[in-house]
Amino acid sequence: MSNIKVSIDRIVIEYRDVYWTFFNPFKQNICDYYGIKEYIGKMGFKYHLHIRECPNRYFHISYQPYHEPKSMKHTLRIETHLDPLEHFQPILDGLKANASSIWFVRCDVAFDISCPMNQVFTASSTGRRMNLYEGTRYYGNKRQRQQAGYCRVYDKCKEQKKQKQKGRLPPITFPVPL
Repeated sequence: MSNIKVSIDRIVIEYRDVYWTFFNPFKQNICDYYGIKEYIGKMGFKYHLHIRECPNRYFHISYQPYHEPKSMKHTLRIETHLDPLEHFQPILDGLKANASSIWFVRCDVAFDISCPMNQVFTASSTGRRMNLYEGTRYYGNKRQRQQAGYCRVYDKCKEQKKQKQKGRLPPITFPVPL
């Protein structure tokens, strides 16, 4: 099994203590530049901006968690794939300069295994039940997606044929010693 590739598909990072006096014009500039509108969430974070330039390049910004007390500075969270990070470097530089600290929140790890799905055995160590939907195996309920132990197993070639794509952007790969 030396043909296993491990990649990070999505990353979530928080910028702490970002002042409203920075965020408000920052938000307006992003909306104007990308032609998007902010939306106000009812749970989690209050302000949301979602930039999507193509299917593989998105950048989601959330600001002011509802659980934080009213203040002039709040937490700002970004979510994106690693591949387009370089493309959004000016945004990241502005956030870095205006935050007291930067925190890693979570990431999605993908294991690309070159073998047929009928030869892949997955066992849940968390006791989560498997659900099968259109050939994809899900461990855990949809609401458990942000929790440890949630797992999705699917046939990548089949998914790519569905999307009529030749392949995704090259992942960051790490050698897996066996």
